[in-house]
Amino acid sequence: MTYLDAKHHDGASRRPGDHHERGGADGHIPPGLAAVRNRGLPHPSLCRVMDAIHQRLGEKVTLQEIAEAACMSRFHFARLFRRSTGYSPMEYLLHARLEQAKALLRQRAMRISDIAVEIGFADQSHLTRHFRRAVGMTPLQYARRCLQTRPPARPKSNTAGLVWPGLIPRE
Repeated sequence: MTYLDAKHHDGASRRPGDHHERGGADGHIPPGLAAVRNRGLPHPSLCRVMDAIHQRLGEKVTLQEIAEAACMSRFHFARLFRRSTGYSPMEYLLHARLEQAKALLRQRAMRISDIAVEIGFADQSHLTRHFRRAVGMTPLQYARRCLQTRPPARPKSNTAGLVWPGLIPRE
């Protein structure tokens, strides 16, 4: 145990009646509080927050706005969100935007600069910087790789009027 740990856990360093982070004066954690400390956000709150994030991917979103969806202060929310997901709220938002960018790049329906603006990045370079850091390649390289690995499209066959050898009825 380090000096700081010993000082932190030393009962003499607390004032009488001081309710420390471990619970009441006796160190007991009430059952409801223990559940929150161990798990993170309650499932309904987490669902509301995830919906709020995914509905607003293309907009500028603040931590305060996300925390309001969970009806919590932003600091308490950020702590519980990280316990629930393993990401900070803003890391999760970035991750969700990058996943959306990947999906749009696979469709090849939009230009990269349009995708960047559509999903909430300031511009194409902003998307490219975060995309390269997370995926290991630029959005253009990703789109090209997806195009190369996509199975070839089957040609539409028009069998009307065609006679295949071996399928000609014998007379």
